[in-house]
Amino acid sequence: MKLKNEASSLKRLLIHIGVIMGLFCLLSFTVFYKVLPWVANKNKIVTVPDLKGMSIDEAAKFIRDRDLEIEVIDSSFNAEVAPLIVLQQFPKPNAKVKIKRKITLILNARIPPTVSYPDLTNSTFDLAQKQLQSQDLKIGTIQYRVDIAHNAILESRINGRKISSGEQVSKGSKVDLVIGNQTDKFPLPDLTGMEIDEANAYILGMNLNVKEIHYLKDGTGELNTIQKQLPEPGDTVRIGDEVELWTLKSEE
Repeated sequence: MKLKNEASSLKRLLIHIGVIMGLFCLLSFTVFYKVLPWVANKNKIVTVPDLKGMSIDEAAKFIRDRDLEIEVIDSSFNAEVAPLIVLQQFPKPNAKVKIKRKITLILNARIPPTVSYPDLTNSTFDLAQKQLQSQDLKIGTIQYRVDIAHNAILESRINGRKISSGEQVSKGSKVDLVIGNQTDKFPLPDLTGMEIDEANAYILGMNLNVKEIHYLKDGTGELNTIQKQLPEPGDTVRIGDEVELWTLKSEE
């Protein structure tokens, strides 16, 4: 009987020792792999990167690699930017934050929102330009048609289809305008700052011809944008006249 009791006591002792060792191992793991890293990094500061212009996938990887987190809170729209590209972020680039801080992003919408097309009937070109810009619409080509309504908008078209006021159109759409002109003469608009393809479309739409394109190595604008034109902006031209353009040469 005595031996049996001693064996039972030894068994309980071994169990207690095992439990204690298990708890010690668990505590050691928690301290060394959880608590100490947290204590060591809780005040670690990182610099917020500039994410503007990145895709959401690129931004997410960029953020994770820097021990930060990402959160998309909203979407906006910019016709010049591809869908799901970062437009804005908070905190701003180069801000100092602790690790694990959430960086909130505003992305460019996947589907462009629509707007109600304004009533441009008999509006002057200058007024029509302002109305279209206020709706985030762009002017595509311009055609002049002999009409008693001088400098008035006669028609609006998108992708060759006539558009009526009040119709829902996508933001960023290019609108081709037909403008009345009492004669076959009209003032040449300012093409400087436009991309070369856009300027070409303007010129052809006005029933003019591109005489020559000169390529410059130096200038103040972006590559492939118009730096100079002849005739100059505002000069009177006639249907069929030629226009010379100067543009910054693209780097290839």
